[in-house]
Amino acid sequence: SDRKSPRTKLAIFFWSGTLFCFAGGVLLNSPWLVGVSALGCLWSGAYSLGGGSWLKRTLPVWTFLLIALPLPSQLDFRLINWMQRKVSEWGSQILDLLGYRHYLDGVDLTFLERAFKVAQACSGIHSLFAALCCTVFYLAISRRGFFRYLYLVPLAVCWVMVANVIRILMVTLLALNWNLPVDSGVGHEALGDAERQGVGVAR
Repeated sequence: SDRKSPRTKLAIFFWSGTLFCFAGGVLLNSPWLVGVSALGCLWSGAYSLGGGSWLKRTLPVWTFLLIALPLPSQLDFRLINWMQRKVSEWGSQILDLLGYRHYLDGVDLTFLERAFKVAQACSGIHSLFAALCCTVFYLAISRRGFFRYLYLVPLAVCWVMVANVIRILMVTLLALNWNLPVDSGVGHEALGDAERQGVGVAR
């Protein structure tokens, strides 16, 4: 009985936190808090049934489910805007190094011939969450240690950013140098749907 006492107290703490999040989500009309409370129910139930060993074994599952939760306080939009600015700035800097004269106005890349704009969906937000989910899923099924999560998850974020910069460069350079129709039609799809993942042309 004494041995189970700390575990029982911690289980009560988990369930209390879950109920508190659920009540806060209902009162504040916050889907995010309700989602957290749903995960809290699974977390508390796992701990109540199997203790800390169950939580340790199911840690990859919790990480995967946390990624599925939408970010609160419009952090999704802030993340989109931040990624917009960053990929536009990096793409502009590389174009400067390549000798292409242009003007960067926010997320607009303006050349003498034409103008390009990085749309919101083109900042990589969708591919970011897809890459994170795939990375965590791989780590979960391969049963990698927690240390792998610490460097593979941030690495996935970096590669998503790099991929979107490459899309911007491909669209702009192919359109400027060879006047290829990479902003629409087959060329648009061949570059991974430029309007959704790369850049869209401002006409």
